[in-house]
Amino acid sequence: MDRGSDPLTLLREVVRAKQLEDVVMKKDAIEIKSFTFPRKTKTAYRSKKGKGSLFTLEALVFFLQQGTKIKYGQYVKKCNGQGIMTVPRVDHKSLKDYLNGVVETSEYIDTMALVEGSYSKAKVPGESKRKLSKEKKQVEAVEAGVGLGLSSNERLLFDRSNMLTHPTISFANVTKLFHRIKKEVTKQNNAQLREKHKREREKQGRSSSKKHKKDHRHSHAHGAHAKQLHLKSVGVAKIRPSFVGPDGEARKLSRKRWLGDRYAPIIIVPNAASSLLTIYNAKMFFENKKYIPTNELKRTISKKPKYVEITKEGASNPEKKVKIIVVDDVRRLSYDEWHQVVAVFVTGATWQFHDFPFKTPAEVFSRIHGFYLHMKNSKPKKNIDSWNVKKLSISDLRYQDQATVYAFWKALTPFMQARFPHLLM
Repeated sequence: MDRGSDPLTLLREVVRAKQLEDVVMKKDAIEIKSFTFPRKTKTAYRSKKGKGSLFTLEALVFFLQQGTKIKYGQYVKKCNGQGIMTVPRVDHKSLKDYLNGVVETSEYIDTMALVEGSYSKAKVPGESKRKLSKEKKQVEAVEAGVGLGLSSNERLLFDRSNMLTHPTISFANVTKLFHRIKKEVTKQNNAQLREKHKREREKQGRSSSKKHKKDHRHSHAHGAHAKQLHLKSVGVAKIRPSFVGPDGEARKLSRKRWLGDRYAPIIIVPNAASSLLTIYNAKMFFENKKYIPTNELKRTISKKPKYVEITKEGASNPEKKVKIIVVDDVRRLSYDEWHQVVAVFVTGATWQFHDFPFKTPAEVFSRIHGFYLHMKNSKPKKNIDSWNVKKLSISDLRYQDQATVYAFWKALTPFMQARFPHLLM
């Protein structure tokens, strides 16, 4: 069927344009604009609300010209007398709404009838014996690259919105199948993408391991820049794998990890009852920004923890949570874990550094950021003024604790970004 000769579409156009006078009903044919159809041409509109037969073109035209102007009984009598299909009363409103453009489409239109070619081909007035020669000239013109505007009379009958519209057939299963397949394909593509990224990360990890193989002590510090900061920076002390303790005994740092997480920064707090900050109240202090004396918390904790884990927003990405480990027993730290120590809280006593793998407190503070926490009105210990440490004060007013914790992170964050960029901060 010529897409430009759909009788229902043509009839609807002239009705919407209020040009019904352009529709001429002759003895054997009906003329609509420049197209001619046999009177008995079937349209795609089904009678009896989509359950009956297809309306003929003459039935629709006669209904518009006569049925809408006279009483229904007289209209039926005229249809029977002229052998024209009657438009039932139940179809009057829906048919008029569609033809007048009140609604864009109708559920009673059977689009499959168009696909199956239920219409007779319309004839354009003026077709004569020269039809074949005219078509030949058109073909020759197209082949020669000359456009004749052959699409000017075409009318779109189907689009993706109405192609699957049918009064009795449902295509819901087709669309469900399409979406299920699309979902599965997307899932497979995402899995392949994740696998690709995983292989790339593993490849980068192997490359980094080879790069640092010569210095096994720093195999966990990624990148040449991090390695330089750990080993070659001027004034930064190296961690001694073995050293002599205060008791005169030789000590050697373990190669076996204690804490497990090789990328978590480590903070050391004093293992002393007189210290304001201990393993007991560290989590409350750093996470909740509230200072509670150790003695008060000891009564609520049955067993002393070996270490505590705290979380903090990342410096470069606030939405990312970073894990930080707080310890007070440095004898359990391995050689690699000492490379993760970023801060130490001091009491002012030199015995605190007896188990540190450094010769002097000055070496400690050249590599690790030192902090001294004291009561606001108290006098710092004797050694504090000569050590390179940051003083933090605690007052009797708990609302000021938040400012103290903020001052701690403000001092530590840039220090880590400069000295420990490989750690997740």
